[in-house]
Amino acid sequence: FVATAILALGAAAIYALAYPGAMEFDSYVQLLEARTDSYAFWHPPVMSWLLGNFDLLPGTVSAWFTAMDMLMAFGALAILLSLPRRVSWAGVVALAAFLALPQLALLQAAVWKDALFADATVLGAVLLAFAVGRWKDRRRRFAALAAATILFALAILTRQNGIVILPFLAAGLAWAVRRVSGSWRQGAAYGAAMAAAALAIVVAATAALLLRWDGTPSTQEQLNVLKLYDITGMVKS
Repeated sequence: FVATAILALGAAAIYALAYPGAMEFDSYVQLLEARTDSYAFWHPPVMSWLLGNFDLLPGTVSAWFTAMDMLMAFGALAILLSLPRRVSWAGVVALAAFLALPQLALLQAAVWKDALFADATVLGAVLLAFAVGRWKDRRRRFAALAAATILFALAILTRQNGIVILPFLAAGLAWAVRRVSGSWRQGAAYGAAMAAAALAIVVAATAALLLRWDGTPSTQEQLNVLKLYDITGMVKS
């Protein structure tokens, strides 16, 4: 009860302090793409799609995006509280201290793909743990696995290098399933199925988002910026 109360109060306080969230250059570009229905693919287009949908709702885009990020971040913590039979007092203290970290107190307020990537990945991983912890409950198990798969697909779509998370998460799921089922074959099947389903969602979503591509050779432009900006900065430093 105490841990849940601290988590709820912490979430409310952080959202109140962060409201309505912070837009920056990349997010303004993504919102412009959404409003013109034309994606340059310079940034992951799923961000433009999300901001476009939030733009249809009353209020500010940044407030809705911040709420989504915080729902995932604090939702992951809430699920973690439900995994053990009892939360220790040491866990309560650790949770209170964790709320002051910049990952929760500051980063959630930024309309960044980096924050969305991290939150989607963490919540998905926690849902895998929940599925394994409730293995005998088939309904909860498959619901948690399905939600985790969708979140991993969202994370991959949100970062250009997001695909790197998938083999590690699939291997972790395979190992965990093997622990509860006693079968490496079943573990490998679950891990492979989750990875294949996430990739299928990514491919389908990318194909749909490509319908709004404006034809900009974004890959070549990104390489040029890499040479002019990043490498120049490294040499200078």
